[in-house]
Amino acid sequence: MNKGDSPMKIAFVGTGAMGRPMLANLVKKGHGVVAYDVVDDALTAATRLGAARASSSSAAAREGDLVITMLPSSSHVETAYLGSGGVLEGAVAGRLCIDMSTIDPSVSRRVADAAGKRGVRFIDAPVSG
Repeated sequence: MNKGDSPMKIAFVGTGAMGRPMLANLVKKGHGVVAYDVVDDALTAATRLGAARASSSSAAAREGDLVITMLPSSSHVETAYLGSGGVLEGAVAGRLCIDMSTIDPSVSRRVADAAGKRGVRFIDAPVSG
């Protein structure tokens, strides 16, 4: 962090091969991270790096000032945001969600539309690796 930057509490959903190093860098920079992953081993590895464990995507979203998702496929993103216990159940109006998954653009638009109806801001920022 730069001098004067305040640490944030970041919800991070998807702590596998791509997400875990990103999460680790956020922790190293002094941010509080609350993590969730459907794969318990991936979530346990994230907690070993200093993240707090959330019980669901919605629980993580409730606790974070910002939500970051890094998931392996379009179906994972749809479930993580729109499914039962999903991010949009926990995110309050005004919350910013950044999806870094490389997925079908139509899924990103569908999630963005659903988020917008709840007053949640959504940015798709896909990465490849």
